[in-house]
Amino acid sequence: MLRLRDVSLRVKLNALLIGYTATVIAALGLTGYVLDRYRVGGSAYHDVIERKQLLDQMSPPPLVIGRIYLMLHEMDNAGNDEERRSALARYREYEAEYHERQKFWLAKPDLDPTVRKALEVSGHQPALEVFRLANEEFIPKNRDEKTRKDATVILRDKISPSYRDHVKAMREAASAIEGATRTKEAEITSSITTWANTTTVLSIAAVSVFGLLGGVIIRSVVRSTTALNARVHLMATGAGDLTARLAVDGGDELGQLAEGINAVIGKIHGIVMKVRESSLQLLSIATQIAATARNQEQTVNNLSASTTEVAASVRQVSATSKDLAGTMDEVNQTATHTSELARNGRDNATRMATEMKQLVESTASVSTKLGMIREKADSINAVITTISKVADQTNLLSINAAIEAEKAGEYGRGFLVVAREIRRLADQTAVATLDIETMVRQMQDAVSVGVMQMDKFADEVRSGVQQVTKINQMTHEIINEVQSLSGRFSLVNDGMRNQTTGAQQINEAMTQIADATHRSAQSIKEFERTAAHLRSSVEGLNEEIAQFKT
Repeated sequence: MLRLRDVSLRVKLNALLIGYTATVIAALGLTGYVLDRYRVGGSAYHDVIERKQLLDQMSPPPLVIGRIYLMLHEMDNAGNDEERRSALARYREYEAEYHERQKFWLAKPDLDPTVRKALEVSGHQPALEVFRLANEEFIPKNRDEKTRKDATVILRDKISPSYRDHVKAMREAASAIEGATRTKEAEITSSITTWANTTTVLSIAAVSVFGLLGGVIIRSVVRSTTALNARVHLMATGAGDLTARLAVDGGDELGQLAEGINAVIGKIHGIVMKVRESSLQLLSIATQIAATARNQEQTVNNLSASTTEVAASVRQVSATSKDLAGTMDEVNQTATHTSELARNGRDNATRMATEMKQLVESTASVSTKLGMIREKADSINAVITTISKVADQTNLLSINAAIEAEKAGEYGRGFLVVAREIRRLADQTAVATLDIETMVRQMQDAVSVGVMQMDKFADEVRSGVQQVTKINQMTHEIINEVQSLSGRFSLVNDGMRNQTTGAQQINEAMTQIADATHRSAQSIKEFERTAAHLRSSVEGLNEEIAQFKT
């Protein structure tokens, strides 16, 4: 199968020139056919004009009031009112259409003067007279049966002459338009013929000039591409002369391409020189790489042994870290239990301090009550003193009564007995009062001692409360310290776990390093083989470069 890229550039350019020329000729022929057929006076033009003439002959022109004049006759000859109304309606319609078309054509600035005169004066004034007579005289009289004969006379004697004047003026205008149109058609036909001939001559000249110019350009392009192809083909066959250059004849794209190829050859020349120098350096480097690879292999072997020792040490560290982590867990549990015991002791001390405070309050209450008892005892002493005084007075009175009873003799014996009894009661009261006073004094002494003992006990209880409060504070501090110590144990434990994990990771990393070291040793051996292969390749490259002439 023939592909476009397999065709030579000469054939492509010649085919392009031939195709372009054929296309232009075909376009010129088509243009000539279209101009001949659709020009003014051509076959297509004649077909359109004939249809236009047929349409004009079949349709009454709105600018000629023949239809209006016919409607007036229909109204004059109508047999009933319905026919008259119908004819009147069509009359109004045709009248409005006449005015509308008359204004339309008068609005055109390039209208022929003869036609403008007919539409404004010679043809239009008779038409206006017809409209005036019809609207003012004929139609009103035609509506009344009594004046219809007068309407017929008006139509015949007044409207018909004006209508004939209008028709005559419009025909004259139509004749003028027809003559002007034929003259214009002749001018346009002549102009089209002239320009068509001119276009044909210019097109033939342009095709000839472009054909010759294309042939010259194609010959120049093919010659330049042949030279470029030959030089490139010569380089592709292995020619070693890098000092030869292409001749540059111009500044077009092919000349620029030749300059580019020369520049590429120059760069290749420079690259070959650099490659020759670099190959020698690369050969020396390959020898050094081989020696370095052997030293690196010994270093990798030593590193493998070191990584094995480090991995064993890391495993020992990992085991020790695990044991220490277990011990820290036990210490943490013990600290937590101690914290719980201290918290319970703090709670018990708090309750004991509360109870001792209540005891201090109770002791103060007892001391207060003992003070009240002492005050009551003092009051009893005052009463006893009063009773003693009354008993002494009673005793004196009884003695005086006994004396007076002795003085009374026989009459005073009864009173003497009473006085003796009163004295005996007074003596008993004095003895009882003395006993009560003794008992009250003993009770006061006992209350005083009790108050002193209660104050001393209250002081001791307060001291105990203070000691319990201090113990409670110390217990709280112990709990805080134990709790903080527990958190530190947790941190230490976490650190030991992290250390264990890190040791395991280090162990795994050292294992990976050992594997990588082993692979590195294998890679170094492969690198030594590659360096040897590189040396042989560089020697072969030097042999190939030696073929180029520089």
